[in-house]
Amino acid sequence: SGGTINFPPELTGDNYLIVVVLTGENWWSSPQNLDPADESALANYLDTGGNLLLVGQDYMYGAHPTMGVCSGFPRDYLGLDRCYQDVLWGPNTANITGSADCIFEGESATLDSANVFISNPFFPDCADPMPTARSGFRLDEAAQSGVVICNETETFRTVWAGIELAAAPPEDFAHIIQKIYDWFIGATPVEKRSWGRIKALYDR
Repeated sequence: SGGTINFPPELTGDNYLIVVVLTGENWWSSPQNLDPADESALANYLDTGGNLLLVGQDYMYGAHPTMGVCSGFPRDYLGLDRCYQDVLWGPNTANITGSADCIFEGESATLDSANVFISNPFFPDCADPMPTARSGFRLDEAAQSGVVICNETETFRTVWAGIELAAAPPEDFAHIIQKIYDWFIGATPVEKRSWGRIKALYDR
């Protein structure tokens, strides 16, 4: 219902290889979805070499309602340069297509809001990626860059989704999650994880 998430103690990349945050159908609450303490905890986690999947079509509106040019956690960690609110207004289905030169290249899925919401249709957000990031999925019906943004630095990897990925059919959803998992873990070099641990030592 919003407010500070009760993250486990010792939230580091060594203890938790992946953190998944799902904000779900959480609109109009205050604070909504994530608050500054949550983002600080996640930033500290990523600085130790973690991997974050953040899914929620209203995370940005709830935590950063000014939208537009991003700053702070969305920019520095999620790789969002500019965010666009509600690029589609109220459809019950949405089509996503993997962008070129990304982990989802050649992938596509049709999302159905009934798979995730009790009664509401989609009101997804999109974003332009920072130089360290790239669009993972595009909304076929929207002109903006990406409804999913994949960000990679020498220390961490993140995936932000401005639409509910679980709205995909089960097989497609499982395939999307497997792609993200493989990118986070299967292809994560030892050097990146080591760099995260070294940086954490100097930050103490």
